[in-house]
Amino acid sequence: MILPDLSNDYYFIKEDYETFLPNKIESNTPEVLKERKNVKIKLEDLHHDIYPVIKSKRWNIDKHNHPLHLTSSIDLNNAYIPNRINSIWLHYGKTEAELKKFKKLSEKETFINHIRLQVIVSGNLRSSRLCGVGTWLVVGKANGGYWDRSYVKQEIRNANFSQKFYNFLINLGNGYFIRINGIKRNVNDFDNEQDFIDFVRTDTNDEYFIIGKDFEPDDHALKSDVIVDTVINEFDKLYVLYDFLKTKYV
Repeated sequence: MILPDLSNDYYFIKEDYETFLPNKIESNTPEVLKERKNVKIKLEDLHHDIYPVIKSKRWNIDKHNHPLHLTSSIDLNNAYIPNRINSIWLHYGKTEAELKKFKKLSEKETFINHIRLQVIVSGNLRSSRLCGVGTWLVVGKANGGYWDRSYVKQEIRNANFSQKFYNFLINLGNGYFIRINGIKRNVNDFDNEQDFIDFVRTDTNDEYFIIGKDFEPDDHALKSDVIVDTVINEFDKLYVLYDFLKTKYV
């Protein structure tokens, strides 16, 4: 991981990214936990700035209903996360009223198992510097997102749906990608709509299904005075896809 020197006017500084260095992601020492907590607090502070804007836009998304899960976990002793932490994220998704419909079918249908918008700070964004901040639409996590992914895979057979999906995607513009089964493609790199459809059909639920944009640590869009606008502007684009791809089965 190559980390640039960052001035203090960046919202996330060099030390924030260093908590995702390879020698730390499987560590749970008090020092590493403190570093992760600093990132978590910054994401929580960011939430307090962007959440009122999200509500003012009347988007049909909400934060996690439990304060402890506003962001992802920072403690490896949490039995519900893998044995490494190479990212911490803030996320928004289905409302509690929507989730209750799914929980009637299965108690496993928790917030994280559904489509979500994320701000993620990571040491594994697969960008040129291998760290940074992402604004993502997570259609489904690895081995998760059953309902939304099933809906997409069913509806992609429909010409009207596939054409709208393709147009929404390419209209996101430069810098956006779609990642399925560990394969990441720029949204403008598809030869045509059929190439895109074939790619979506490869989804097996085994890996993350993500549409998003990554910012390298020294991108001016991540400076403290503009990061709220950056997140809202990116969410503005991704929410259109969130609403379109969210399952209509339930």
